[in-house]
Amino acid sequence: MGMMRWTLLTIGLLIAFAGGFFVGQHFKTNDDLIITVSSAAPQSGSINTVDDSAQNSENRVNNSTNTNTPSVDTRSMNNELSDKKVDADVGDENPILPAQDGDVVALFEQLIALQSSTTDYKEYGKKIDQIRLLLSNSDTEIALISEYFETLPADSTESYLIVSVLQGLADEKGKEALVQIAQKARANGDKLGTTQFLEIVGRTGIVTTEITRSLKEIALFDDEMQQSLYALDMLMPFQLSRFENQQVLTRLQEMNTDVEDQGYKNYLFNQIIRFSDSEQRSQLAFARLNDQSSSIENKSIVMDYIEQGQIDRTPETRELLMQIAQEQNNPLQIKSIRVLMSSFNLSQNEYQQLVEDQGIAPFNLR
Repeated sequence: MGMMRWTLLTIGLLIAFAGGFFVGQHFKTNDDLIITVSSAAPQSGSINTVDDSAQNSENRVNNSTNTNTPSVDTRSMNNELSDKKVDADVGDENPILPAQDGDVVALFEQLIALQSSTTDYKEYGKKIDQIRLLLSNSDTEIALISEYFETLPADSTESYLIVSVLQGLADEKGKEALVQIAQKARANGDKLGTTQFLEIVGRTGIVTTEITRSLKEIALFDDEMQQSLYALDMLMPFQLSRFENQQVLTRLQEMNTDVEDQGYKNYLFNQIIRFSDSEQRSQLAFARLNDQSSSIENKSIVMDYIEQGQIDRTPETRELLMQIAQEQNNPLQIKSIRVLMSSFNLSQNEYQQLVEDQGIAPFNLR
């Protein structure tokens, strides 16, 4: 009985061992198959890994189309379209486009129309930039706008805009164009040409030897008093020779005698001081301050020049200012005290005499 149990147990173990061996062999074969198939998957396209699923899906779509149709990289196309969309979103809806040659006058007329019809400064600025871009790239267009400028009134909005646009050109191109326009206007020899010349120089401040020479000619010889004085405003005394300065003074004094308007007389007197030398200025200052009939405006101009240090602070001038400073009913009393305090050395007694004894509050002297 015991012998039989051992025999059966031995047979069962052998069967279990054999079964386990065959099952192991079966799984090994399947593993080899899976490994083999997985290795070949990229070539056949029949099996995809999780990481490559999106790429292989796209490949299947491409492979299913007609083989004669050129292949399209959809990711590249989408990226490109996306970039364009972003550019459109963040860029300007109306980008500045280069104008065609010959368009500068038309563009300028559009700018004038915009100025009176819109408050969209962005659109207005774009039009100016477009005009400047065209002018920067074409000397022909500069010549066209220059010819157009000659047809405009000197004080018109259009002429102001053209000067402003040209001033904004880079690389001295605008300055060169303005100099040429100014010189051409001056060469016309008529009143309009002279006015245009003075307006350009006055607005821009451009200075060349030729422009300075033209300003001198207008200041000394032009029949129009206003144009002559306008030219003088743009000249400095050091730009004139001593002889030319004397010519200017002679003409100013003649004008001062001829005009009756007090405003013009004051302006002319100011110019006379400006173009006088140091000795002449001191003489003029003393004469005006000492003359009871001299206008308040003339005396005030003299005080301004003294305070600016452009008239010598002589003892004689100081004494005249002291007299005015003690005249309580004189409209220039406060101003004369201020000039004395800022331009001359006052003793404590003099300060007390002028300020404290007359009850003048210090803040009135500022």
